[in-house]
Amino acid sequence: MAFALEKSYLFGMGLAGGMAEAPILVVDDEEEVLQVIQEYLKESGYSVVIARDLSEALAKISSDELQTVISDLLLGADRLGGIEVLRESAKKSIPCILISGNANLEALKEAINLGASHFLDKPFELADLLTIIKKTKAKPQAIQDKSEQLIQSSGLTHRESEIFHLIAKGLSNRDIAEATGTSERTVKAHISSIFRKLEVSSRAELLSKLIV
Repeated sequence: MAFALEKSYLFGMGLAGGMAEAPILVVDDEEEVLQVIQEYLKESGYSVVIARDLSEALAKISSDELQTVISDLLLGADRLGGIEVLRESAKKSIPCILISGNANLEALKEAINLGASHFLDKPFELADLLTIIKKTKAKPQAIQDKSEQLIQSSGLTHRESEIFHLIAKGLSNRDIAEATGTSERTVKAHISSIFRKLEVSSRAELLSKLIV
């Protein structure tokens, strides 16, 4: 499968996340992914509840008090159940992180329009997930203000600014290329320029700059 993690890595991190006031809901129909994320977040100090299918996820969102939802986008019979999870989360103003995998462009665009907090492609580093969770806890306006400050202070071009926002949403190079009507090669060149201007070397570092 696309996602795998050694147990020694999982329990050897020793990361200290703050205790959550409300649990994080993790939704995935792949048992291994579900269990690894759940155990990792618990080891990092978070309270976690899980859902193995769409109906269970919607029930928990409706009835439980949650701080964040992490859901596979390709969920359920139509493989787009993550959109329903996102829609229900939005009704209660719960930040929703989508594990986008190999989702098509239309699904990604719909998720963006519905206000997905972030996209995470499989396979991914669990340490990056913690950074994203911290980002979702920040106020949206504060993140927007920080984004604009970074764009202005670093002198990003209009195209670089557009790509910067898509990177901040977690879209892959391929998805950014499709969304902007350019090639992956062009996107990579823009990202290289963005990283240089922002003095970062990875997407994780870029996201860290947005946590205020």
